[in-house]
Amino acid sequence: MVRGPVLFSLLVCFGVAAQTPPAAALRQPRLVPGIEDPVPWSPPASPAAMVGLRGEVVYAAGRDLWASDGTTAGTRLLASLCEPYCNEIVALGQGEDVAFFAELTRGYDFTSLRVVRTDGTAAGTFRAPATFYVGYYHYACTSAAVVGERLYFSTLSRDNNSFCELWSSDGTAAGTVSFDPDILVEGGLVPLGGEVYFLGYGHGFTTRGLWRASAETGRIELVRGFHDSPNLSHLTAVGGRLFFFGPPASRGLWTSDGTASGTLSLARFAVSAGAQPLLADLGGRAWFVADGG
Repeated sequence: MVRGPVLFSLLVCFGVAAQTPPAAALRQPRLVPGIEDPVPWSPPASPAAMVGLRGEVVYAAGRDLWASDGTTAGTRLLASLCEPYCNEIVALGQGEDVAFFAELTRGYDFTSLRVVRTDGTAAGTFRAPATFYVGYYHYACTSAAVVGERLYFSTLSRDNNSFCELWSSDGTAAGTVSFDPDILVEGGLVPLGGEVYFLGYGHGFTTRGLWRASAETGRIELVRGFHDSPNLSHLTAVGGRLFFFGPPASRGLWTSDGTASGTLSLARFAVSAGAQPLLADLGGRAWFVADGG
């Protein structure tokens, strides 16, 4: 008898096909063994945190991290995590050769995070030694992005629990570094061209703008500042460019190639009271929702 949840493997999982294949080309779902009921104090044995890596699936189940190619022989335990305790294991992102997960522990007021790095092998799976605080009551820093073999992620600011600052890690102690703590992250981290971009504050909240971070230089640079904008939002990469909402009054659509001269206003539009504009990458084009009236 199978205990606990099961992980199914389909021919099309993590595929790159642009169309749904005919039913005859699909394999029937089958059980991938290895997931057992956890001990009572560990996270539930649900394969919810999953990434595709090197043609396989790496997933968390309970307090364990597994890898599978969809076969019994190819399903193996990478590491047992959550020592001594955590509430949940979540996936932060993956590159071509590495993936990053996090052990989350929620307390009454703070939520802490420990970074776990894996290349899909037991020897290449290990936890970064540092513990970071990423949540304070209802405020949380949830941004993460992988560029090459490095994870970029936001944590609570060391000076103010209501703001987020930027860190980077390759999973080792020496390779886990902070950027300028005076530059604060708003929203998501967006990789583009080997660097990471984000919207945020700098210089004592006097400069709100589009920023670029590079682990190679260890620096954060201002791409374009907006001193008169009450809000910047929805940073998205589409077709090798960045798009976001900005001035005037957060009702302008902007684009950027990562340079000051290449950061340009494209359109202005009205937004109904209480409405939130949306911006998404669909089919290599930037789509946005606004009030056309």
